[in-house]
Amino acid sequence: MNCIYGAPITYYIDESLKRSESGTICSLTAIRTNDSARLISLIQDSIAKIISDPVLCQHKGIGSDFIPHYCNDHPIEIHDKLLRDIFQMPFEAYIVYGKKEKFTSNNEYDWYDNLLRVLFSFRLSADKGRISKIIFEQHGSKVASREADIKNIISDVNRKDALKRKTMEAEIMVMSAGKNVLPLCLPDYIGGSFMSHLCNDDAKMLNPNRRKFELISKKVRWIKDIDSGVIYTSKRPFFRG
Repeated sequence: MNCIYGAPITYYIDESLKRSESGTICSLTAIRTNDSARLISLIQDSIAKIISDPVLCQHKGIGSDFIPHYCNDHPIEIHDKLLRDIFQMPFEAYIVYGKKEKFTSNNEYDWYDNLLRVLFSFRLSADKGRISKIIFEQHGSKVASREADIKNIISDVNRKDALKRKTMEAEIMVMSAGKNVLPLCLPDYIGGSFMSHLCNDDAKMLNPNRRKFELISKKVRWIKDIDSGVIYTSKRPFFRG
């Protein structure tokens, strides 16, 4: 990752749910960067190239207000263009996923909260107090309530990490945002391509869903399957046989 050495770290988080033969799979994808300004500039450049392309601009939803979302109704040409551009951007990605049915609490976002706790128990320790912001995509109708819930989870994980490392708690700003915050399109695209690959029944090498994830899989440094406890890394890549 091309980055600014020693700069504070920001995480952008997006969630995904998808049906599979074995039930509903839920996931959280987080991207990590210490150069948000550079990310935003590169995303804007990628959008500009798509809008100005005489062929791509003819597709539905591609206009002056286009913001990338992982939509299955976008043609493969747009997915390919965005994923190839995303691969060149300065960030790393982390994914945690599992079966939604595992979480039986009355809280409709119990799955999200548990995945978030797993993800940041890992990342807070690895980043050693350098995280300054965590920005997650708004979800649910009670925006302020969800933001408070997530702040409490991050605060609890932060406190436990500081005790473990015998240091002061990191000062972390936690906030929700809409897709108009451009870096949120990155976990959306990476998480979406991963889930399409994971939940697709056809695992043939030439399947488009498999190819989309393979275009950016090297940006994903860590994937955890919470059902099996298996962790995939660059030394043990995720591979759906």
